[in-house]
Amino acid sequence: MKVSAFLLAAISAKQTSSQLIRRGAFNSARRIKEDSFSKPTSLSLSMTNGEIDFIKSVGSDSSNGKSGKQSKGIFKGKSTKSSKSKSVAESCAHRVADQIGWSNWFHDIETFAPVFRVKTDEDLRKIIELSSKVVNADGKTRCTVRVTGAGHSADGLVMQRTETDVVIVSLVDHVPEDSLWAPNADPETGRVILLAGQSWYDATALYRHHGLVMRERMGARFFSVGGVIANPVHGGSKDGGFVHSDVTKMLVMTSNGEMVEIEGDDLKYWRSSAGQLGIIIAVEMQLIKEIDMGGSLAMKSEVDNFSDLFADPTNRRPDEVAALFDKVVQKVYSIIAKSDHNEFFYDFYSNQLASYYTDFSGPPFSDALAARYAAAALSLLEMFGEDVAFTGGQAAVAVPDDLCEFFCLPGSGNGTVPCEPIVDNGVRLCDNPIGVAAALCASTISSTTDQFMANGAGVNDGALTDVGLNYRVTSLFVPSRALPQIFATWYGVHGRALRAYTDPSIDPDVNFRHVPNNLLEFRFINPQETATMNPIMPFIHWKADFDNKYFGSFDTFFPPITGIPDGLIAIEVLSLKGFNDEADSLYFAFLEQAWRNTPSNPYAQYGELIVPECDPIIGIVMCVSENGGLPPFVNPSNSSLSCCIPPVPVNFHLAKEYGRGTDPETTPTTGKPVVFHDQSAIDIVFASPEKVKSIAEFNNVADEYEAEVFMGGALLRWLRPTMAEGFEPRKLQGQTCGSPDYATNPDKECISNNCGANLLCSKEME
Repeated sequence: MKVSAFLLAAISAKQTSSQLIRRGAFNSARRIKEDSFSKPTSLSLSMTNGEIDFIKSVGSDSSNGKSGKQSKGIFKGKSTKSSKSKSVAESCAHRVADQIGWSNWFHDIETFAPVFRVKTDEDLRKIIELSSKVVNADGKTRCTVRVTGAGHSADGLVMQRTETDVVIVSLVDHVPEDSLWAPNADPETGRVILLAGQSWYDATALYRHHGLVMRERMGARFFSVGGVIANPVHGGSKDGGFVHSDVTKMLVMTSNGEMVEIEGDDLKYWRSSAGQLGIIIAVEMQLIKEIDMGGSLAMKSEVDNFSDLFADPTNRRPDEVAALFDKVVQKVYSIIAKSDHNEFFYDFYSNQLASYYTDFSGPPFSDALAARYAAAALSLLEMFGEDVAFTGGQAAVAVPDDLCEFFCLPGSGNGTVPCEPIVDNGVRLCDNPIGVAAALCASTISSTTDQFMANGAGVNDGALTDVGLNYRVTSLFVPSRALPQIFATWYGVHGRALRAYTDPSIDPDVNFRHVPNNLLEFRFINPQETATMNPIMPFIHWKADFDNKYFGSFDTFFPPITGIPDGLIAIEVLSLKGFNDEADSLYFAFLEQAWRNTPSNPYAQYGELIVPECDPIIGIVMCVSENGGLPPFVNPSNSSLSCCIPPVPVNFHLAKEYGRGTDPETTPTTGKPVVFHDQSAIDIVFASPEKVKSIAEFNNVADEYEAEVFMGGALLRWLRPTMAEGFEPRKLQGQTCGSPDYATNPDKECISNNCGANLLCSKEME
């Protein structure tokens, strides 16, 4: 059965521009009158008795050829911390703002901060200088200068919604004055210089035809170079971690406006620094030379179907499920062993494992390959690269309110022929949430496989896709040896969610009705000590922390895996927006809590007699088994007392989202999960001695650079909590304004902080 799912329609490079949504950095007419965005605004500042006068003149827009009517107006207001009032940030730059209003790519964080697309070093220097000098009405110095990339972080990494006096800077148009830092690629050394404001489409077109390829690779190219280098995201190989680990030198601008070259041991402070120390202008990176590898990069895919393990796939027996776990895990480990980079997708509905991986078994690099790479890279740049380091790239086709206008028989629903719904046994697919989820998962694997292999036949750089998906996500890292336990937990939660959706009485502990529309996406990664502020520790620290806490038992619970090095598994579970996603936040909260409470022994189950934490003082010691690690488990000192089996160590990926939990200060009456405000998730990230030490070390370096003007966004929650004023979780659509009570639809998230006439939080900005 074929469906016109967005992954089949939108990911294809053959789609016309009218079928694709170009996502900018702000919603224009939906939030503010068009005049606010279409004409440049010049702002000057005078200040008297704590009042700020903003003088606005509207002139011609030289960027698009439009001319505007000349006018003047005065906006007078206190310099307050109101997210709805004009901010003092508007006075923090002596130039025309390119737009008023910044949001991330997903539009789950939207602000009124001014955005400046700087072109010269002097532009940037003036913004920093004025932002450092402006004094707020409360007597506190500065605006905060934050740099935006393509906007794909979903957790307020650039800025939180409630932060005020923030100036957003984009480097997409910036060219440094120092010609030694002009973009270039050296095929002899494998060294490349890239500007922070460039996209990875630009980068690929610069170096790929020289037979150069990144060691740590990304799934897509629609990010900015600086955004990837400054964050703990993207990358992963058998011998390496994040993309930023391959940076050998940087050019940065500090708070005094000076350009400084960073290299050697100092790089560890700037990698994954998220703009907290200063502005990364350009980077030098060491790439792999195909000519040295004995062959060119080879992109390969395998799709395994495990349905034959089940006599009845709709009624999977425990022994069949156990066999599935073993088959899947062994397949994953075998792919890791024979590849240098890998990505996996598992589909619960079809029992399919899709493996995408690379090695260097291709033909030797040649002039013919160079020509193919050059042509393919140029084609991709022309097709997808326009302004992508600012806009974040093309999104999938918009999902209509009526899914029955989306899932259509081939040849219909194309704008010319009306949609003819897909019908199975008299039921339309669009009316069957489980069928919709299964169709989306199947089409994802089909589309990803086609695109990955087409990429291998073209530019051949290891990337998966060129079109972004609008989704919510939960992400975490676990030791690679713990994949069996973590996979089993996800599989179990997925199954429980489906059973509870069909009949809530089957599993009362599942407090939501949701059909997951996601695959389990994961990859092997081996991060090293390359960044002080990298919240993802190397494997050796995971093992040491576990052994220190649980009596040297890591190898007992997680034996070494033959054929692969020790490392981590990076996991993402996505919920595609618009597809029966009303309760996905509750599903994610349930899944995250299950992952946090996954016993290291997969045959154990927590309860009254088996607990996750040991406490020898009161007699709770490690459980033992007289049945070769199988139940029953008992306390060896006193069988009437509880015994402990430690949970699998997990670490949530805070560059994606914080994780969902309850916060007693904001949800005292309901205990509903709140994204962005889960203190326990933050504690997990930096609870270890090594990470606590890294915070202090990083803050000391920030003080040395006098970097306060740059310090903002979500990182302050653990870097400098006293500076994180006004941070708050997203309100929920239907939540009574000014009250912790949830009136209606507590699962729908709303970030507007906008109270409508009915005194309920509304999703749209007024």
